[in-house]
Amino acid sequence: MIDGSLAEAFGEHPDRTWVAAVTWGGLGYYGAAARLLAQIMATAAPGGPGLGLRHARAATTRASHLRQGGRHDLALALDGQALRLLADLLSHGPARQIPADELVSARVDALVGAAADNLGLRRFDVTDRLLDRADALLAGAVHAADGDGTWHWVPRSRLRCGWVHTETALYRGDASGAALALTAPLAAAQRCPSARHRLKTDLIAAAVAAADGQVDSARARARDCAQRAAQLGQMPLQWAAETMLCGLGGDAAAADRAEELRRELIVRGGAFE
Repeated sequence: MIDGSLAEAFGEHPDRTWVAAVTWGGLGYYGAAARLLAQIMATAAPGGPGLGLRHARAATTRASHLRQGGRHDLALALDGQALRLLADLLSHGPARQIPADELVSARVDALVGAAADNLGLRRFDVTDRLLDRADALLAGAVHAADGDGTWHWVPRSRLRCGWVHTETALYRGDASGAALALTAPLAAAQRCPSARHRLKTDLIAAAVAAADGQVDSARARARDCAQRAAQLGQMPLQWAAETMLCGLGGDAAAADRAEELRRELIVRGGAFE
C-alpha cells in the first residue's frame, strides 16, 4: 500500500509540483523527485516573490533527499542557496507579498536543513547557531489551529526542527537531552495528518531509546517502524529502520534487508555514499 496521507496532508498547498516531488521522494523515487524539483528551480528563477520562494523550497527539498543518502556536503550547498534566496526576498521588499506563515516555514526549513547538513559534517557549533535562528522564527510564528488546512506551513517546520534538536543531542551522546528534545515532536506528531511524519518521529524515538540503553524497546520500535514503512511504501524510512535493527542486533536478516533496500534506492536515483 502506498501512503496517500502525505498528499492529503499537503491538500491545500498551492504548489502541486512540489507536493508531487515530496511524495515521490518519500517513496524513495529520488530520480523522479529530482526531475520535478529541477523543473521548479529552472522555471522559478529569482525575480518575483513567489518565484524566489518556489526555488528556495525546491532547493531545500532536494537537499533533504541528498541528505538521506548521506550527502551532507551536496545538501549544504542547496540549503545555503535557499537561505540566500530568502534573504534576498526579505531585503528587497517583495517578501511582504508572501503570507507570513509560508515565508516563516520556508526560512525555518532552510535553516533546519542547513543545521542537519552541518550535524552530518559534525560541525556541532554551527548546527546550534542555525537551530537557534530557527527557534527564534518559530517563537514568533502564529500557531496554526489543528485541522485548519495549514499544517504544511509552520507546524510541519516546527516538527522538523524538533527532529534535528533530538538528533543533535544523539550525535553528542546526550541520551537524556535527546529524550527531553523528543518531547515536543512526539506531542506534535499526535496531531500530524501525515503518516510519514508520524513514522519518522517514531523512528527517532527508537534511536533515543537505544541511546538510553533500552535496547529491547528500541528494537521493538524499529521493527514496528520497518513494518509500517513497508506497508506505506516509504522505502527510505524502511531502509533507515532496518539499518537501525542491524546496529541493535538480534535480527540476523536485517543486514541483508537493509542492503537490498539500499541497492533499490540507488536504482531509484538515490545519491548514497
